[in-house]
Amino acid sequence: MFGVVLPAVALLLGPATLVSQFPEPRFEHIMKARGLPNALIHCMLMDRQGFLWFGFEGALARYDRIQFMSVRLPNDRSLGATQNLINNCIESRNGILWCATIRGDPSLPSES
Repeated sequence: MFGVVLPAVALLLGPATLVSQFPEPRFEHIMKARGLPNALIHCMLMDRQGFLWFGFEGALARYDRIQFMSVRLPNDRSLGATQNLINNCIESRNGILWCATIRGDPSLPSES
């Protein structure tokens, strides 16, 4: 009888022990004062080096957990007001960051 109870207790305590080994997630509010180009984020990507990339209307920003570095897109109003909105970013196998705009064309190749 004890042979059945001990494995059951180990199963019950096992996952609880694993969960307690991970630190609590930490959330931080980041405002425009710290370099955020805009309050409305349209896409986000974490690259293989751990940098967070954010796509905005008119800008692409990289966050290194300390500060933002932003790249502004050219403002071509002849294409429409939202044509420079970055709505998707991916990282290629060789580490190049590709971002797509509302027009649908990949732009802003940048080594991350």
